[in-house]
Amino acid sequence: MSKQITGATSIFGVLGYPIQHSLSPLIHNQLASELNHDLVYVPFPVSPETLEKAIEGAWALEIQGLNVTIPHKESVIPYLVHVDSFAMKMGAVNTLKRTAQGYEGYNTDGMGLLQSLTKHRITLKGKTMMILGSGGAARAAAIMGASQGVRQIWIVNRTIEHAEKLLKDVKQFYSIEVEVCSWDQLKNIENMPSIDLCIQTTPIGMYPYAQMTPIDDPNFFSHIQTAVDLIYNPLETQFLSLAKQAGCNIINGLEMLVFQGIKAYELWKECTISLDLQEKVLKNMEQYFISKDEMPR
Repeated sequence: MSKQITGATSIFGVLGYPIQHSLSPLIHNQLASELNHDLVYVPFPVSPETLEKAIEGAWALEIQGLNVTIPHKESVIPYLVHVDSFAMKMGAVNTLKRTAQGYEGYNTDGMGLLQSLTKHRITLKGKTMMILGSGGAARAAAIMGASQGVRQIWIVNRTIEHAEKLLKDVKQFYSIEVEVCSWDQLKNIENMPSIDLCIQTTPIGMYPYAQMTPIDDPNFFSHIQTAVDLIYNPLETQFLSLAKQAGCNIINGLEMLVFQGIKAYELWKECTISLDLQEKVLKNMEQYFISKDEMPR
């Protein structure tokens, strides 16, 4: 994609470490081109030791908006002048918007996941959700699900203490039934409950380890109605493949990636992006993956 850069061009970007394989520039620069917005979006490699200086420098350089990815989603919060209430519940931000006083923080991950589910006509109120993992993506899924009225959440994690911490964080804000168990305990559950939605949030199965899966027991998938894997490389993980074989509805993580990025763009530009353009960006990203025999993370 080519465009003419002038003195009036606004700068946006993404902070992370490492950052060279980020797909966010593809999403945001296509949006800017389609909407004829005079901006460019670039990746900024920022180590944890230089994060505070990077935020100060970005504001001094009048960078209008930033995405924040691993490992800065939590550690960036002290350097912001305001954090949105939903992001505060998650304890993490992924989007910074410039104001006259400094950057405000938001988190669009939960909104991106919710939009992906809505696209597939999946409603959450009164449903049972299982989350595999307890990291930042699991937290976004749990808070989003609780906010949408799920009846029960199961948190499954290798380290039970981490799952219990996420349980406490969710119950701090929502009156909801939350159960936790380890991977080993999950395997030994004799009467596995019926799970409306299972969200796989760990990196297990991500390229180049595409043959790995956190769960390979066919009996497990027989209790799942819809399986979501937040991994998008490969587009169909081994986890999703096994779920599909068991008759589950399956959703990969590419939609969440695209939709959370679009939500950030709407926050920055204070605009509403049409569903047609959202689908066009999603198709472009799908083609990007299909055209790659191998792609780094």
